[in-house]
Amino acid sequence: MRAPRNSAIRAAGATEMNAEVVCLASWNADLVSHLARAPARGETVLAHGFEVSPGGKGSNAAVACARQGARVALLARIGADDFGRMALALWAREGVDASMVEQVAGQRMQLGLVGREHVGQPHQRVGQRQRCARRVW
Repeated sequence: MRAPRNSAIRAAGATEMNAEVVCLASWNADLVSHLARAPARGETVLAHGFEVSPGGKGSNAAVACARQGARVALLARIGADDFGRMALALWAREGVDASMVEQVAGQRMQLGLVGREHVGQPHQRVGQRQRCARRVW
């Protein structure tokens, strides 16, 4: 596959990728509060746990394919913030080729706020911050 025409990516040295699966990646960080029960409208329920976990359908698909042994590459634009660095670390750890991922200075990543009841079902998900890019290249 040839490198995209984006000069920032070309400048980073990406020229080819050797992948069986290429994902146009969406990425967000999920901020998950663990709740004993879902709150009623207007009610506050204290969380008994909290975690930050990776999310985004494109990213999740890429990681799942890599875990099954496929050579996977991503095409994406992500923010140059802590959550963007979290994405790059995840993809490196999972063996996903992120050489075609561009970090955009001054942009922050999308966050998902998730309340997860004790039984494991999310009851609410709200996107915070705008997505980094509407178009990749």
